[in-house]
Amino acid sequence: MNMLDTNTYDESDTNYVEIKKEYPDYIISLIPINLLYTVWDDAKPHLEKAVKRSGGRWTIDYVHEALLREEQQLWVTLDKETM
Repeated sequence: MNMLDTNTYDESDTNYVEIKKEYPDYIISLIPINLLYTVWDDAKPHLEKAVKRSGGRWTIDYVHEALLREEQQLWVTLDKETM
């Protein structure tokens, strides 16, 4: 699996949001643009599902380009147990 090096998780990093009550075993993280390539292969199938529901307003290539241009942000959920 192509993932961020989650061994460097630092709770003081503002790109991470820990879900405390309902889902304490998960972390939500903003993927910085310079690390997009490290998670793209894992995120792409999930984003393609959303693209299919967009009624033709989006394509996966457009989403990728919008992320690279920083017009959109990619947030992912990480399971602490698999980190």
